[in-house]
Parts: sequence; structure tokens; C-alpha cells
Amino acid sequence: GHGYFKLQEGLSNNPGNTIGFWEYAECIELVEDATCYASIQTNMVNALCAGFTNVNGLDWSWDPFNDDLGWASIAFSRAFQLTGNDQWKTLAKNAFDVAYGRGLDSDGGMFQSTDRTYPKATIASAANCVAAWLIYQNYNDSSYLAKAQSLYSFMTNHCFIATNGEV
Repeated sequence: GHGYFKLQEGLSNNPGNTIGFWEYAECIELVEDATCYASIQTNMVNALCAGFTNVNGLDWSWDPFNDDLGWASIAFSRAFQLTGNDQWKTLAKNAFDVAYGRGLDSDGGMFQSTDRTYPKATIASAANCVAAWLIYQNYNDSSYLAKAQSLYSFMTNHCFIATNGEV
């Protein structure tokens, strides 16, 4: 009754043989894209999100990578938009709130992991910028719009050279 993405072809379809956290979230987004453009039934998205939570639980704070939580937040926000399942909306917000709360630095960028040894890479700030924007759409809470704008501002000020377009 739960959807999984197998680690490799030929493995049994059970939680022990699924792909990793962020890869799983990104694959859910692929199905969401197909749902938008190919009229695939949304029950597949619901099944995959249920499979994700079966494998990873409902509290994802155990994953030390803030970009991972951003990818999951994006996938689950979009799942809510496609299916109307409020649980996906709640999980998306919870994931973002954890990542933002522990990853934001005083200069406005986000650390990639909880140990803060990785640089404030675009990957964490960008994923969570999109996540905040989607949460703003789903909840109509302007504080998430402000968070998205702040992360975007950090990236344009620290990760982009306007004179030549270099990122």
C-alpha cells in the first residue's frame, strides 16, 4: 500500500531497498511533474509520499543535511498542491522549519549541514528558498515569503556575480 523507489532494479519492493532521503524527495517531484503534464492520477503521489514517510518517519530532524529537508519540503508542498492532502502540507512546513531554524546563519545564508563544516552553499539556501515560497503559497503566511526573499537576497549578494552571470 506504499510507494517506493527501488535502489536498483531487481531488488524487492520494501523499505530496506529504497533510495536515499534527498533522492527519494527528488523522485517524488519527477512524478509530480508527470502528474502536472500527463494527467497521471494523484494517488501515485499520495502512495509515494506515504512510502517516504514509512521509510523516513514523520520527524526528519534526524537528517543532518538542511538541503535534504529543503528538497523534501518542496516535494511535500507540491504533493499537497496536487492532492489536497493536509498531512503533506504539514510535513513540508515542519521540514523547512527544522532546516531554517538550525541552518540559518546571521548573514542570511544557510549551512548545508548541522555540523556547519560545509560552506553556506547555494544548495541549502536555494532549496529552502523554494520551500519557503511554496509554504507561503500553501499557508498564505507572509513570514514565509519574507524568508524566501531573504534567502534569495543572500544568494544574489553572495553567490552571483552580476557583471558576468557567474554563479
